[in-house]
Amino acid sequence: MHISELLHDIVPYAIYPLELMGIVIILLSSLKGFYMYVKGIINRHVPDHLIKLDFARGLGVALEFLLASELLKTIVIGTLDELLILVIVMALRIVFTFILHWEIKEGSSNGAS
Repeated sequence: MHISELLHDIVPYAIYPLELMGIVIILLSSLKGFYMYVKGIINRHVPDHLIKLDFARGLGVALEFLLASELLKTIVIGTLDELLILVIVMALRIVFTFILHWEIKEGSSNGAS
């Protein structure tokens, strides 16, 4: 058995847990953000920028896990069409990650003022 065949057999088992981790982080961050939002409405002591900042951090971490799974998918690409789709998805996720990191940076500097 060649190393490439071994990688094609093993890599999917690494991709799915990474994708699952990203999905779980998104779900937990969403639920936490919603909880903080409702708590802020009821008690009026949770600033909106803190909710947004915390949620953006969660989404940023989730996107890192999802991007890692996309990188692993490059190993098992079969056609040029699959490669093109993967490159587009990766580019979008990278752009979203940069936007989230920018929002976090802006939110942190605005909150500190």
